[in-house]
Amino acid sequence: MEQSMPHGAVPSRSGRRPDVEESLCVGRENELAQLAQLYRDARERERLALLEGPSGSGKSRILQELSRRIRLEGGVVLEGRCEQGHAFGPFATIVDRALSFLGDMSLRPSIELADLGCFEGCHPLWHQHELSQADGAQGSREARERRLRFFDAIRGLLRDVARLRPPLLILHDLERCDEGTLQLLDFLFEGAGPWTSGVSQEPLRALVVASVRDDLPASARLANLREHEASAVVRVGELDADGVRQFLQSEATVRRILERTGGMPDAIELLLEAEPLRPKDLLERRIETLPDEARCLLEALAVLGRPADLDLLADLAEVKVTAAERKGLESSQLVERSILDGRILLGFSRARDRELTYERLPEDRRRALHRRCADRFEADGVGPAAHHALAAGELERAVPLAMDEAHALAARHAQAEAAALLERVLAAAGASVPTELRRYLAELYRVAGDYRRALGHAEAVCLARPESPEAAHRVGRLLTLAGELEPAAQRLRAAHELAGARGETVTRTTVETLLAELEYQRANYDEAERWAEDAVAKAAELDELTVEIHARNTLGKVALARKEAESAAELFETNRAAAEAARLGHQEAQALTNLGVARLRQQKLDDARECFERAIVVAAEVNDSRDTAIATENLAVLAHLRHDYSEALEHYHKAVSLLKRLGNRPMLTRVGINLGELYLSIGDPSRARSLCNFAQHMGGANLPASFAAECMKLRGRIELAEGNLGTGRATLAAAMETLNQLGANQAIELVIELARLEVREGQVAAARQLVGEAPTSDSPRHAAQLALLAVDIERAAGGDVLSAARRACRLAEEADDEVFRLEAELRLARALAEADDVDGAHRAMSAAEALEEKLTQRVPEEGVSAWVGRDCRQRLNEVASLVSSLGPRRHRISSLPEAPPRPTRSAEHLRRYPDIAGSSESVVRLLEVIDKVAPSDATVLVRGESGTGKELVAEALHRQSKRADKPLVKVNCAALVETLLLSELFGHERGAFTGANARKKGRFELADGGTLFLDEIGDISPKTQVALLRVLQEREFERVGGTQPIHVDVRIVAATHRDLEKMVAEGTFREDLYYRLRGVAVDVPALRNRTEDLRELSEALLRRIGDERGEPPKRVGTDVLQMLARHRWPGNVRELQNVLRSASLFSDGPMLRTEDFSAFSETFTPPAASEGTTADSVNDDRADLLPPPPLEEAIYERIREGDNSLLEMKKVIERECIVRAMSEADGNITRAAELLGMKRPRLSQLVKQHGLNTCKRGKSRGKSK
Repeated sequence: MEQSMPHGAVPSRSGRRPDVEESLCVGRENELAQLAQLYRDARERERLALLEGPSGSGKSRILQELSRRIRLEGGVVLEGRCEQGHAFGPFATIVDRALSFLGDMSLRPSIELADLGCFEGCHPLWHQHELSQADGAQGSREARERRLRFFDAIRGLLRDVARLRPPLLILHDLERCDEGTLQLLDFLFEGAGPWTSGVSQEPLRALVVASVRDDLPASARLANLREHEASAVVRVGELDADGVRQFLQSEATVRRILERTGGMPDAIELLLEAEPLRPKDLLERRIETLPDEARCLLEALAVLGRPADLDLLADLAEVKVTAAERKGLESSQLVERSILDGRILLGFSRARDRELTYERLPEDRRRALHRRCADRFEADGVGPAAHHALAAGELERAVPLAMDEAHALAARHAQAEAAALLERVLAAAGASVPTELRRYLAELYRVAGDYRRALGHAEAVCLARPESPEAAHRVGRLLTLAGELEPAAQRLRAAHELAGARGETVTRTTVETLLAELEYQRANYDEAERWAEDAVAKAAELDELTVEIHARNTLGKVALARKEAESAAELFETNRAAAEAARLGHQEAQALTNLGVARLRQQKLDDARECFERAIVVAAEVNDSRDTAIATENLAVLAHLRHDYSEALEHYHKAVSLLKRLGNRPMLTRVGINLGELYLSIGDPSRARSLCNFAQHMGGANLPASFAAECMKLRGRIELAEGNLGTGRATLAAAMETLNQLGANQAIELVIELARLEVREGQVAAARQLVGEAPTSDSPRHAAQLALLAVDIERAAGGDVLSAARRACRLAEEADDEVFRLEAELRLARALAEADDVDGAHRAMSAAEALEEKLTQRVPEEGVSAWVGRDCRQRLNEVASLVSSLGPRRHRISSLPEAPPRPTRSAEHLRRYPDIAGSSESVVRLLEVIDKVAPSDATVLVRGESGTGKELVAEALHRQSKRADKPLVKVNCAALVETLLLSELFGHERGAFTGANARKKGRFELADGGTLFLDEIGDISPKTQVALLRVLQEREFERVGGTQPIHVDVRIVAATHRDLEKMVAEGTFREDLYYRLRGVAVDVPALRNRTEDLRELSEALLRRIGDERGEPPKRVGTDVLQMLARHRWPGNVRELQNVLRSASLFSDGPMLRTEDFSAFSETFTPPAASEGTTADSVNDDRADLLPPPPLEEAIYERIREGDNSLLEMKKVIERECIVRAMSEADGNITRAAELLGMKRPRLSQLVKQHGLNTCKRGKSRGKSK
């Protein structure tokens, strides 16, 4: 029987819990599900979601509901709204809330908080800066570095939040955002492109959701963000049938229908028949319901164009605000509240409502409100007064206001917004605009790297001031930066004459420096030298050191271009010394980098490396990312030349990361080409092609001719590597033509490639003709390449291959290039084999295989599979087969030099470290490290598995230090919860917490003057990590509940069994703390890696056990030691001690026997004797010797006496280990690779090389009958 329901009550749907809050946007579960999945994905890596749809589609409600759900899950939501012209507008509230969240968690940000400030450093947060004190634009280098630090600080702050909980960042109305916000988003999501694999960088682990109206045109930068690999577009369109059904059945909708119709069916029908309200009509209806004062406040808010507090709105609207107006405005569904810098701000909930409110205002009312805004902002010296003066039609007033505001925007790192504001003033003012405005616009665009726009304004200034050398100088400089060298030379010469006529000597000398650089770029080296020498002399007279260094730098580059590396090195060294003495960091870093290039040309590779590394240090000291990137790229090139592919990749990736942040497209193009060459070298043409394509894309339409030729050269070599001979030939020929026109030395390398291709196709005469026409070169590398080509030509022509191969080996040795040596030795081995010189062929083959093995060790793990499949490896295998078919060597070396003696434990070590037992090589090495580290005050991180004796190492470090007479205080960090650990470390004041009845000193205070040992440091919480980091940085702390700083002098020794580097990568251990702790790392060996110490360890442990029990120590025999040696000892020395303690407890005699270990029978069960084993052989005295002869001695005897060479023996051991591992793993390659400690692809290659069968044993056996 149905029960009646009270009139007006809302029926509840089946299964709905009345206490569960209903979704704010019914019918949008699909969109919410997509966003929820993206949020889960963001726990691994940053993601960007663009919530796109037309106005009125419900994007705001979806974001509101998503925010509610994430907060219910305990997530962090950081929210901001985009406003046109508001520099980094949404990030003002996002940063404010992030700082508040970390403060609530009692955590200090890992960033330098000053980096969030304005350019001039007068405000702690950039958006607080309003009136600039600058007289002009910042220098481009300084502005770029400051902006990068600002971007880094925001990313670092968000990463601090993400380390605790992945945050949800919401950006409303992204289509309205300023250029700076889009640039910052680009920066946060940097990393797209084929060269980024291998870049080590902690991911952001955050989801950024931005609402975007798709019925408005999108900027190019926003379109690029949409295509980013981390982005996903979530479309918000009309509701489908299910969505409409859910919407109509929602509690809120049913309640509103009841209120409007009284539940009468006819009224509901009429409601459905009515035309839907347009957004404008709905807005009108809502505004009409507002009190007059609230309506005035809303109009002021629409004109203001950004969130504001009620006091400001009341002042602009000229009304008094009561509680009724405030409540009416906040309940109108038109505005929402936000908090910034502790102020409650009101803003429109939807940008469309703001636009409609503004449009409905009469023109005179708009102008009046804009005028009041301009008056208020001008009087306060803050805010966009110029914008409002322009909107009010007060142009004359707007110009000086715009100049002040542009300086303020630039100080907020928003040069693009500053330029946009001045362009608006310029468009309104026309010809009456002051010259100073155009000059500042030219500087802003120059800083931003937009030389075309900068030139337009600089030219206008030049026309207005034709007599000004500064104006002509500016145009000439911009033309040079834009690559228009001929017109740049004309303008700079004009500036030179004007400066001379007006007696402006410094300007004249500066122009000479620019003319020298320009002529160098045009390859007019004599002219460049003349201008630079004049500039150096005059700058020295004028005491203008930076100008002098600049001019001398150009002289050094001219010397390099003339192949006068020694002269260039002297010039760069002079610059380096002068810059260092004057503390000019940028000039010193530049001089060091150029000096490194000169050393590279002199083949002084170690000196070059030292210069580049020093340049990176100096550049970092002055925060110069560009110089750091250049020096890092040069380090990569150096490693690349040495064929250290792993190191080269590491440096290239670091350079890419820096250059992407700088937005330096030409340098990125060059690095892309170099990376492509590297991947081609290791046998990965596919990856090389991706990088070549990306480099060309990065260079764009203005790709310099030299870069274009390098791209064509790389592409041609890729085509050849992939077997596309015709395309490769045509591409290489085109590249050679371009390089010949440029007079570049690299053309000879293309001649060699093309000639090798002719040999490959049997065209010997054509190959010889190409070589005969090749440009001359005095490079040892080119000589070696030509010699290798000569061997191939001789072989194809049936000539004297052996003589050519020997010459190639000699020239490859002179070039000091291991790849050339490998190729030469291969050719020599083949020639000697064909000449029946067995010993010579074996020697050459051994040399080639040794070189191949050495190079293989330098290949990054990701490239090993490509490396072993490259053409050179295939030829090496072919020649090896040929040489082995000749039989073994006929003459063998009868004796070899003695192996270097193993380190032994000295009597001094026994005296100093009585508690550390063992004489194995690993223990001796450990004690030697302690000897070196103990006397210093360096922080030490002791690493090792549980039970290895890390605490003994800490005690040894303390006893051998100068702090030995002071306390050693130990803390087991894993044994205490967070609150107790903080109290233990830092102490507490009376009343700090329940039970704190008296002041207590912490372990840091107790260890003052001595050593504090923090055991299990990897187990401390994030909050403790922050507190510990502060102590390590500042050497001070406060007790829990206290405010007085306490200074201590403590040496820190930490220990852990965890992989802290992995924890840092996963974000569970702070990177900055890790590097603070890892001053010196000391590794304690596991027991299974030093089983030869078992006798000494057992004797020492049994002595300790005997002392504890007051009885004579027991001893162990050889049979027991052999049994103990079979165990892997996962618990290390601690486990050994426990086993000996238990066994000795039940042993009757003075000697421990194998029977005493019966409780551990499963652990120490000996292998079953084979059927052929006799009792005599088991009891043979030789079986009782422990340890057996060292493995290396047995191997050496086999090499010395048998028929195996060292190389053959290595292959035998390698094959045997693989066979055993495959057998143990039942043919499973993945498991076998784990057993052997190598990667699966590498093992697969070795299995193929040794011709092993990978079938599982179970499948190879026949069926029993």
